[in-house]
Amino acid sequence: MPVFSRWLFDDPVQKLIHALKYARHFSLAGQLGEELARRFGPAGWDMQGCTLVPVPLHKRRLEERGFNQSEKLARAIAKKTDPRLKVVPLVRRVRYTQSQTQLSSEQRQQNVAGAFALSRMRRKQVAGARLVLVDDVLTTGATLQACAHILLDSGAAEVRAITIARAHA
Repeated sequence: MPVFSRWLFDDPVQKLIHALKYARHFSLAGQLGEELARRFGPAGWDMQGCTLVPVPLHKRRLEERGFNQSEKLARAIAKKTDPRLKVVPLVRRVRYTQSQTQLSSEQRQQNVAGAFALSRMRRKQVAGARLVLVDDVLTTGATLQACAHILLDSGAAEVRAITIARAHA
């Protein structure tokens, strides 16, 4: 699956992402989303006809945090790229998973196995669609791959992903 990441997950980007997620600096989602939108077009990413799909949080984590940073990021990307670009929560997290920050690659894959499902009543929106998953950080790819697997198995024509940052290989 092709993934566009704007930065490596280092300071100061790591601090910005943490400020967005844990200190509720919502304006950062707009700023980071706009920067992503400015960069993936020149990188050769045609977004016409795509649907942005934020990586979901489990409802317990959503209640704890009060918002989904991936959804805020997706909305900022859509606003900057093309107001007609849809942001649709096609995937839902059906199982609570522990934070992945301290897990190995293998543990991350096990952690997200079976954690995602297609949102109810969304199969028709997925069939034949060009979809772009939106998340904050790509570390091992386990979360994005798990979500992409659900979408491709449900008939998506194409799945790509956009993240603010990616971990060092």
